[in-house]
Amino acid sequence: MSTIKISELPQFNTIDANTANTLFVGVDKPSAQTVQFSAHTLARGLYLNETLIVGNNTVLLPNTSAQFSLAGESYVQTNFVNLNGGGTADHVITANNGTDSSYFLDLGFANPGYQPGSEFNNIGNAVAPLDGYLYVQGGSTPGVLGGNLIIGTTTANTETRFTASGGTSSNVIAKMTSAGFKMVNGNQIFFSDGTSQNTAAASNAYSQAAFALANTTVITQSAINTTQNTNITVAWNTANSAASFANGAFVTANSAASFANGAFATANTAVQNTAIITLQSLVLTGNLTADILYNTRSYPNSQTAVTLSFATDTWVRANIAANFAVTLSNFKAGSDIVLFITNTATGGGSAKTITHGCSALNSTVGATTFTLGGLTTARIKYYSFDGDLANTYASISYS
Repeated sequence: MSTIKISELPQFNTIDANTANTLFVGVDKPSAQTVQFSAHTLARGLYLNETLIVGNNTVLLPNTSAQFSLAGESYVQTNFVNLNGGGTADHVITANNGTDSSYFLDLGFANPGYQPGSEFNNIGNAVAPLDGYLYVQGGSTPGVLGGNLIIGTTTANTETRFTASGGTSSNVIAKMTSAGFKMVNGNQIFFSDGTSQNTAAASNAYSQAAFALANTTVITQSAINTTQNTNITVAWNTANSAASFANGAFVTANSAASFANGAFATANTAVQNTAIITLQSLVLTGNLTADILYNTRSYPNSQTAVTLSFATDTWVRANIAANFAVTLSNFKAGSDIVLFITNTATGGGSAKTITHGCSALNSTVGATTFTLGGLTTARIKYYSFDGDLANTYASISYS
């Protein structure tokens, strides 16, 4: 066998792209054998059970599988590109029980030739060419396990900002802080019916509706019962129209006395509470009541649907054991209804779909439906602002 010095062998400056085509000679100490092995075998042995370190650096954090570092004057970056113009590039983080269709988070970007809906069985055609996206797939059964996307901050006195059409401070359209959600830079909230809300403008339709509601309910702020409110309003109007108190003529003294007797009679028929009511120069002192009465309905048996009337309903309670739908009727500006729904279903599949009857943008859940788990009660409060469905809102809370 001829002898060749290593220094006399030809030198390679690159390794073949197919690393199996490049061979090395080495000694396996445990077996005391001189062996040949490929560059592929060497690479697998070097990195298979080691942390991947790219750059001249020391691993900074515990339990790190890979670290990339570089000293850059303004920024450093890693770049991931799908060279197929019709595909997407995705960074996917998967749970230990995840699959290609469940229990993962996906951050990606679609190439210019991407066909919407051609790849994503989770978000369908929501992604268009040259769109970026971030979404979570938490499983096939809503509300059972995972699926939530949490975006926010964990440091005190910080905020989550939302930008559109640019990256400057003027492009911030909304902020989420510990105090709540805030629209900024003069932006408005738009609803599906074409209306908008801008709290900075009193002429806005939403604000006008609020003012109208406040003006129609001023008399009720005294917390006196319906009968007393009616009598007081009549007495007040009579007094103002005659101007008898201001002029000192006291023309309406007899009618005022009648009103006083009626008020005393009403108060004495209920639980006695000492109170004083003063209408300009007319003073009523005695045992008066301040009862607040509500129209209530209750369905002890399981229901699948209910129709609520703003003209007659105040509090409504219903039990369900199946999917449930609400229909709203007899809209009346300034009216509200409270609906309590108890899901009595137990066992597998006990969660039920509730259709609340308002549009998605007019509800606090941001959808036309929500899921109510078994043995759980939901509270829905409906508000009718302008006397139609488009300006009726639903505030939904449940555990």
